[in-house]
Amino acid sequence: MVASAQIENQLSSAAAVDNTKKDEHHHEFALMTAAHILMRLTQEGKTIEEIARYDFDNNMELVTVWTDYMIAVNWMYKDSNNGSRRWIATYNGKKWIDKYYEIRNR
Repeated sequence: MVASAQIENQLSSAAAVDNTKKDEHHHEFALMTAAHILMRLTQEGKTIEEIARYDFDNNMELVTVWTDYMIAVNWMYKDSNNGSRRWIATYNGKKWIDKYYEIRNR
């Protein structure tokens, strides 16, 4: 009876660790998606529509939600000076782009 309880506890612990790793993986994947969109907007000059069409199977909602999020957390902003409509990465945004390349090139 004691051995059975110990095995059950070990299995529960292993499942909890496995779920934690899955959550971390999903979190990392989501942030990599954001960094990809950030890089395409600010470094390659792509539009939100182009990124949605070519990188995310026309999923405009995904790209616009991430764009809004990145503006809100101050990773980028739209430069409207002199008629320009370019996306500019902030210091924090540039750090995420660097992280994106670091992970992608592993």
